[in-house]
Amino acid sequence: MKKICLLIFCIVLVGCRPDISGKWINPNGSTEIVFNNDSVEFFGVEGTYKIKSKKLVLYLGSKTIEYDYDLKDNQLILYLDEGKLILEKE
Repeated sequence: MKKICLLIFCIVLVGCRPDISGKWINPNGSTEIVFNNDSVEFFGVEGTYKIKSKKLVLYLGSKTIEYDYDLKDNQLILYLDEGKLILEKE
């Protein structure tokens, strides 16, 4: 019984991962991020990403960038030190 509960719990956790795949741009077109499976392209630099709770972590070469984020309808909102960046799904 414990194994079944653990299996169901794991399936629920995997199914709860938000889907951010696709191309995201801000309305003025100055920022573009493309998510494919576990890869990301940000300002022409390819890397990987992970979602940890309400944090989006980008691994771009030797740099790691972490943003708080919200996903609302077709908007991806990244919270920066100086404000927020609103991206729309293309």
